[in-house]
Amino acid sequence: MLTKDKAQRYSPLEKAKIIEHQLKIFAFSSGNLSGAEMANLLQINLGKLDRFANKYPAPFVGSITKTGINLRTL
Repeated sequence: MLTKDKAQRYSPLEKAKIIEHQLKIFAFSSGNLSGAEMANLLQINLGKLDRFANKYPAPFVGSITKTGINLRTL
């Protein structure tokens, strides 16, 4: 799952749903990115996102930043 909402892992209800449904989520770390900036970050990191999603078990929330990918387990 890809989102701009990086706070979902802090909301008890949303966190419970992430765990219940065993989601693998990647969230942009900054909500102020333009569409072009998000597309660029996706293009640069698509291979890393795929490797993370295949390597780490669900549930997790990964942050997409300008410097790479940071993984946060729940």
